[in-house]
Formats: sequence, C-alpha cells, structure tokens
Amino acid sequence: MRVQAIIRYDGPALENHQMDINELAPALLALGDLIRDSNRILNGGETSVRVLVSADTEQQCFQLGFDVLQSLGDQIMNLIGQEGVKDAKEILEWIGIITGVGGAVTASVFGVLKFLAWTKKDNITYHIEAKEGSIVYIADNGASINVPPPVHQLLQSPEIIKNAQRVIEPVDSDGINKLEFEQGGRITHEISEVEAKDILNLRPSWVIEDIQETEHVSEIRTSVRIKRAIYEGGGKWTIIYQKPVEAKISDEDFVKKFQSGNVKAPPRSILDVDLIVSVPVDADGIATGKPNYEISKVHEVTLPPEQKSLI
Repeated sequence: MRVQAIIRYDGPALENHQMDINELAPALLALGDLIRDSNRILNGGETSVRVLVSADTEQQCFQLGFDVLQSLGDQIMNLIGQEGVKDAKEILEWIGIITGVGGAVTASVFGVLKFLAWTKKDNITYHIEAKEGSIVYIADNGASINVPPPVHQLLQSPEIIKNAQRVIEPVDSDGINKLEFEQGGRITHEISEVEAKDILNLRPSWVIEDIQETEHVSEIRTSVRIKRAIYEGGGKWTIIYQKPVEAKISDEDFVKKFQSGNVKAPPRSILDVDLIVSVPVDADGIATGKPNYEISKVHEVTLPPEQKSLI
C-alpha cells in the first residue's frame, strides 16, 4: 500500500526555499521513525513501512513530498481492516498527517498533544472515560476530545511523543512559524508557532503519567483453534478464541519445534494452552482498549481430522 502526502515548514526565513540542514535532517528522521514506530506498535511484525521523500522548490516556503510504502505479507492481505492489522492510511490518520472521510484531525496524536499542551499550559486538570468505542479526555472546564483506542495506545510510547515533538521542533526556530501537512491539494493538519512551543514544553513522562492505564490480566487454561500459523520469525498467530484474534506465543520451546518441523500444528489444529488476556482499564475498571492475547504455554496439539477421499 502506498500513501502520499506533503510536509511543509513555512515562515519568512524560508522564502528562498532553503532550510538549515541541522533543523531539517532531525525532523525528517523523526518523521520516518514516527511512522515506522506507529506501524510497529499497532501491527507488530505483520507489516513494514518505508518513508521516501522528494523535494518541491516551487513554493514560497520549504516543503517535501513523501511516500509511505507499506509491505504486507501475502498471508495477511485478507486481514486488512480486521482486528490486528492496520493499513498505512489508517496509521497516518491516527498520527494526524492525513485526514479521514470526516476530515477530523483533533483525535490524532498531534491533535491530542495540542489538547494536552493546552491543559498543561493553563493548569487545567482532566480525566479519561471510555465511551462507545472511543476514549474521551475531559478537561475540568468542560472541553473534551474523543480519542480512538489506537491513538490512545500510541500515546503510551515515549518514543512516539518524542518523535512527534522532533517533527514539530523546527517551528520553534526564528523565522519559521508554521508546520503543515497536505494531501491532494488540501491542508490536512496545521501546527502554529504558539501550539508548537506549548507541545515542545510537554515532557513525555508527564503525558504518559497522565494517561497511563492499568491492566486487568487473567490467565486461563483453555483450547484455541489455529487459523494462521507463523512459520518464520516472531509474529503473532491468528487463533480462534470466541472469535479470530491475534496472539503472541511466548512458549519458545513450542515455537522452535514447530518452525523446525519437529511439531506439526497446521491450521484448524486445536491447542491446549495457558492463555493470558490483558485488558487496559481506567481507574474505574472500565475497558479503554482492545484485549491483548498471549499464549504462555502450549500443553498439547490436536491435529485436524483428515479428510477422506471421495474416490
């Protein structure tokens, strides 16, 4: 999958289309890291992304076009849009680089950082509630922002926050007063000089401490059915546990034997396992995100019944 967009820094210092490489290089590297880390957090090892840039010198500013190329394994192409696999367009929407159908960007990583910077600057406290599939950050003065669970998940990572700040950092320089993202000739997100300064004053530890959740963890002995196995590497398996879910198998002995061919466990096999289910919850015990599944021990494999020949 390929998604194209433009990043633009603007201000009187950039009218000659030139920008100090000491400001540009760290910002572009951070943009690449921000996109790659977001993909890793949301998709694990299921997909990989590359970020390619191209110069545009026609504008009275400094802008670069960039392409995000997402590589998908053939075995998961049919899982795009389902639980556990997020495409490049969704990831860029959640970061705040492009917009979705409704055009809303406030519930992105950049949008939430604006909200949190505003509360910190004005000493406004807020709390978090889970409502109808989203997470609501509610300030004490009544202002609020609805945050999709993937955005909330990304904000648990200090590296996501740090790289978002590094992308914004050139706007804090003399003569640069705005950062814009554009797609298809339309501005999709804008960060002003004042907003940039407020976001850069945030410490990642403050953000994470404020939004940090607890987890409800349960471990059960149960049976699951294999839908998709991982024959190389450490990606998540697709198993049937009430419904199709993605699960990491941390039983290294089983994985090693399976991937070396010493243990057979084709799709439709039944595994007798110790399953750990972790659910992020708020202070009131209300779920604020999707469960995470991990198989800590595989006790037994039951192979699927052989199909009898009709001849």
